[in-house]
Amino acid sequence: MLKKIIGLTAMMAALTACGGSSSSSSSTGDVSDGAGDSSGSGDGTSSGSTTVLEGVWTKPCGIADKLDPDSHYDIVTATFSGNLYASNIENYIDPACSVPLSYAPNPTADGTFSVGNEITTSSGTAARELDAHVTRYNGAEFDIHDYTTFVITGNTLYFGDQSGVNDGTTQAQRSTTLDFERAFFKQ
Repeated sequence: MLKKIIGLTAMMAALTACGGSSSSSSSTGDVSDGAGDSSGSGDGTSSGSTTVLEGVWTKPCGIADKLDPDSHYDIVTATFSGNLYASNIENYIDPACSVPLSYAPNPTADGTFSVGNEITTSSGTAARELDAHVTRYNGAEFDIHDYTTFVITGNTLYFGDQSGVNDGTTQAQRSTTLDFERAFFKQ
């Protein structure tokens, strides 16, 4: 189970939503404005302009992998500033997120990101491309790229559903559906 937690955490660290299914619901989302420059070096120095993602977003307590009956629960916080982001995942064993998962770390990740072109998801929702590069994971150097999509509706942020073939490991495998089951909320 620890190996699964680390795998799921690495994916979230790359700014994905953990699992979830697509939805055919339509959302207009705030996908215009603020594509930003992502020319940052990954050294902790922001060189990008403000994007629509700017600020702190939290995904409240929920099951990390709804397809795994033995899955743990987590609370995820993502912070965006310029073209830099940081994520923190708190792992728990209970659905109230009150009992910490003792044998798993509460992983952190840092990196750079860029907001790309507007796309239309498979359900017809207008979304934006999001490319992330994790450069630090739990304080150690790291090098993983992730390609997803996102949409913002009011103060709610939805990421692409990367639980299937379109897992975000390459640009060609960018998610084309959104995960409407576990959203992030602007703080």
